[in-house]
Order: sequence, then C-alpha cells, then structure tokens
Amino acid sequence: MSRWLRQVIERKKQALIQKLLLWGHEEKQEALMHYTIHELENEVLYLKERKQK
Repeated sequence: MSRWLRQVIERKKQALIQKLLLWGHEEKQEALMHYTIHELENEVLYLKERKQK
C-alpha cells in the first residue's frame, strides 16, 4: 500500500474517531462505525482504480 493511500486511510480513521466521540449511544456508534468502514473500503477501492489509470 502506498504512503499516500495510508495517509488517506489514517485521515478517515481520525475523522471516524472524532464522530464516535461525539455520539453517545452504543448502537449508534456501532452503526456509524459499520457505515464509515464500508464507506472507507469503497473509497480505497476507488482511489486505487484512479491511481492505476
């Protein structure tokens, strides 16, 4: 994995942590985490495809 891609992932992870800290309920935290992880996976795939072109 490229350094650039690791930086993108790290920024997204930090944003997720900040969002989770703002949310109070565990169920909502879990739902947000699942959504954000899925969103991050999609973005990583998209960025990989873009870099290959």
